[in-house]
Amino acid sequence: MAECKKLSPEELANTDGGVLIARRAAAVKYEDLSEAEVLMTKKAILDTLGCIIGGSGLGNRCTDFVEMANETGGKPEATILGWGGKYPALYAAAANGGMAHTLDFDDTIPETGHQSAGTLPATLAAIEYMGGATGKELITAMACGADMVCRLHKCCPTSTAMGWVGTATTGIFGGAVGAAKAMGLDEDGIAHAIGWALWQASFSGQVLNETGSDAREVYAAFSQSYGFLSALLAKRGMKSCVNSIEGKDGLFNKYYRPFDSVDPQYIKVQPGDVFEGVNGQIKPWCSCGQTHGYIQAVKSLMAEYGFKADDVKEVFVKVGDLGKKLSESYEARYVPKKANDARFSIPYTLACTLLDGDVTLGCFLPENLEKHYETAAKVKWEYDEATANDPNCKGLEPAYVKITLNDGTVYEKTVTFPYGHPKNPMTMEDICNKFRDCCSYSKKKMSSKDVEKVIELCLNLENVEDVSEIIALVS
Repeated sequence: MAECKKLSPEELANTDGGVLIARRAAAVKYEDLSEAEVLMTKKAILDTLGCIIGGSGLGNRCTDFVEMANETGGKPEATILGWGGKYPALYAAAANGGMAHTLDFDDTIPETGHQSAGTLPATLAAIEYMGGATGKELITAMACGADMVCRLHKCCPTSTAMGWVGTATTGIFGGAVGAAKAMGLDEDGIAHAIGWALWQASFSGQVLNETGSDAREVYAAFSQSYGFLSALLAKRGMKSCVNSIEGKDGLFNKYYRPFDSVDPQYIKVQPGDVFEGVNGQIKPWCSCGQTHGYIQAVKSLMAEYGFKADDVKEVFVKVGDLGKKLSESYEARYVPKKANDARFSIPYTLACTLLDGDVTLGCFLPENLEKHYETAAKVKWEYDEATANDPNCKGLEPAYVKITLNDGTVYEKTVTFPYGHPKNPMTMEDICNKFRDCCSYSKKKMSSKDVEKVIELCLNLENVEDVSEIIALVS
């Protein structure tokens, strides 16, 4: 294994970013992580476990992956969380991946990537496949995989605008790196795992142009099973390619065109550089992150001035490119028939805020969709160039809201960094309460004692001798 050392600018420029990621991932130990990196990784693990558990009971088509695993059977290698039972690790990674993102409640970064759903399911599958791991080993593998996802998004925050489902594309690389680290692969092995991930990455953004698609809900099932498979192929000594990110036909040149929109500096990782998952944002609301600024603006105005939904004549919002996608289809955004369309709707989530005082998991139950339609109709939107190009935001756009009451009173508010953003992070208490809420929807019911035990173990994960103790509690 090559020594993980600082490279000169010339050496750095001539070394593929995937090789650099692999080199550092192979060399890093738990003791190399900062206190902040460890803490954020533990929060992310707890939060993602909660999202998977909640998804086990509330998810829509992600349950198909569980059913397929049951129908197919095979060697009992890894656990499907929230349901229980062991299956081939590839199937477990797919099922847990599908559940991790099905509620769109999993953590993100400001550049809009979903780093933990793009890492943890494949990493857990690899840990169980290998026979177990300590909490420190899980933290380290998770930090490596999440770093890969975050860095790819920082290199190209507009990858989705280029016609790819950016979070799915990066997730397969995060899953491959996390799983490869959990399998104990060396630099060459991790580099080839990244190469196998490139070979399988093909997440077309066409599903984002259509409503009613199940693909948007379950994409992490593919990124995590493929990520695990990529690591497994590399573990078996199968060679793919090593210049996977910046090579002539690598990720940047083939997926992230035009190339001048890519800033490769973020993938040029050096020893001692931050593990970017530390800048993650845990989501307080189970809807697209772009809705969160609008939700917070309305909640703040309601709390300050005391008006109710019946008092509101109109809610006017300014939107950029992403906000427009979450507003312009009447059928999907104003009268959604599926929870997944409702979660990606500014009008619907603001209707929930006005009627229910908050946006909760219950807002997206099938029986609760229709009651929000009349209030959603009060939401009007306008495309705004300044919102689309705001220099303070990377990925998510600022949220401007103007509320006009029936008596003519007008209230306005703009939110740039909503609750959960790294500049406005969720409290530990709220993170734990979110986990408890998710667990209440588990397919296989959990006792309050077990829920509290999982919280305790995750927040003290560095002291856990075998993470199978946690897996058993959430299964």
